[in-house]
Amino acid sequence: MKITLKSLAAVTLALAGLSVASPLCAEPIANENGLPPGEILVLGTRHLSDIKGKYDPAILGSLINRLEKFKPDLIAIEALRGEDVAAMELRPAWHEGALNPYAYSQRAMGGIAQAELAVNWSTARDAIDAGLEADDSDDSRTDAILHYLAAYEYHSALLTWYRGSTEFKEAFMKNNALLAKDFAKRLDSTNEYYSIAMPLAAKLGQDQLYPVDDHFE
Repeated sequence: MKITLKSLAAVTLALAGLSVASPLCAEPIANENGLPPGEILVLGTRHLSDIKGKYDPAILGSLINRLEKFKPDLIAIEALRGEDVAAMELRPAWHEGALNPYAYSQRAMGGIAQAELAVNWSTARDAIDAGLEADDSDDSRTDAILHYLAAYEYHSALLTWYRGSTEFKEAFMKNNALLAKDFAKRLDSTNEYYSIAMPLAAKLGQDQLYPVDDHFE
């Protein structure tokens, strides 16, 4: 299997007035590590939530179209990884400053999914690493969503739900109302995870978003 390292790192930089989208050649790094050459595109922008009273999702249309033409194989976001959240939970008092504001939804929705599947974080993570995929059936998509949530991979769970049909979302709502309501409210969010990374991944037919933030320092 050929693995390409052409990836989009949707990194949000809170820099007023700056919006950058520039390819970076990663060939020297790839060669040093015996990997095929690839490209990394870093998108830097101020937080869209700072655009008080003036935000319109339509302003992102041309940006998403240009990113789609870049055709990244992976999309990374500035969010905590599921394994980091699980590690922080071992010392909650020590990591409360990161867990409470930055991983609230991951833990709250993840706890619901863990209870429904009767699994812990590591079991759910193992299922994902084994090659979790959602096919055309509602049961398969629901199972993938719940396992992503249980592994604290909230954004991949949301993407999997988002890519489902209207009929699927209606059925999911009947059986998982709390999760469905939480997902639905994200669609109106200005957060770059949901306004840029998620629709881009859906357009490209991708199944996961890849958190890369780190708060262990």
